[in-house]
Amino acid sequence: MKIKKSLLYIKAEAAPVINYSSSLRLFPKRQVEVLKRHQYKVRPERLSGDAPKDFVSVYEFGRCRKSNPKKWIKYIAKVGHKWYPSESITEHLLTRLGQVWGFNMANSRLYIFNGQLRFCSEFFRDSEQELVHGADILARYLQESDASIIEQIDKRGWSQEMLSLQFVRKAIQEVFPIEANDICESLNQVLLFDAIVGNNDRHFFNWGVLRHIKSEHTPHFSPIYDTARGLFWNHSDEKLLIWRGDSKQLLNKIVKYHNETKPKIGWEGEKDINHFQLVERMLVSNDCSFEVAKKLFSNDNLEKAKTILNSEFQGMITSTRKEIILRYLQYRFEAFNKLINS
Repeated sequence: MKIKKSLLYIKAEAAPVINYSSSLRLFPKRQVEVLKRHQYKVRPERLSGDAPKDFVSVYEFGRCRKSNPKKWIKYIAKVGHKWYPSESITEHLLTRLGQVWGFNMANSRLYIFNGQLRFCSEFFRDSEQELVHGADILARYLQESDASIIEQIDKRGWSQEMLSLQFVRKAIQEVFPIEANDICESLNQVLLFDAIVGNNDRHFFNWGVLRHIKSEHTPHFSPIYDTARGLFWNHSDEKLLIWRGDSKQLLNKIVKYHNETKPKIGWEGEKDINHFQLVERMLVSNDCSFEVAKKLFSNDNLEKAKTILNSEFQGMITSTRKEIILRYLQYRFEAFNKLINS
């Protein structure tokens, strides 16, 4: 009797690490569940992307039966190899912040596989659904056979100039004419979330629309996923400690980091705009509600961020990293409120 490869217990191999976020090369073993070999299965499906990753099924008590591995929870388990382990921890933090602020985020967990910490994004698409990436929508609008042209535009740094929000909306209206308003509103939410946290990498392959291959439900925007480039993910603990020791330098670094965070989507007739400039134009053109934006950048949401960092992430990141993240978020909240009140 043949046993399908997908049902075998295959060890998740440790991936090579490029940089460590701490010279001690430590990660929070006590705060993160260590999965034993019988608690997960590595699936045979290949995954694309820059970071080392596996498609896994995990047994989680209370969510599935151990005797039925086909119903185990599916995750894309990614190793944050560029700045390990803070890269993975920061991505999970970004997910949790989005959730407590009311955004529709893809669920995530941190697990340890084979001695290595991984960010695990819960797989939200079932076997009869297709995720139509933003790049695919734009390619269809341009009558291209595939999305490679969108990838080339992004790689050459032309995204803001060539792929404005107005252009993206036209593409959505062409490909999904009935659901376009709801999809565009959900895209606005993604842009607002990225503006709050300063996400630098919302390219056209990490947002999209879920459609049923048999049209058994209307197409709708996917949960927000793959938010990995923000909140000092690529700075070591030692570097942050140096910044903290010099208040003037720290403020300069926060301001610089704040100013350099930019969306991939641009605005018609504008060049090289940052997140807040994009949101400002969305507000002025009534593409986004002032009340919605003000609520998102409220003191309540800043307090929620503090609570998350001081509870769920206590012991996962250093007190210095936590302090700088909070100061950075506070700076962005204050800057946004000055913008809309001016």
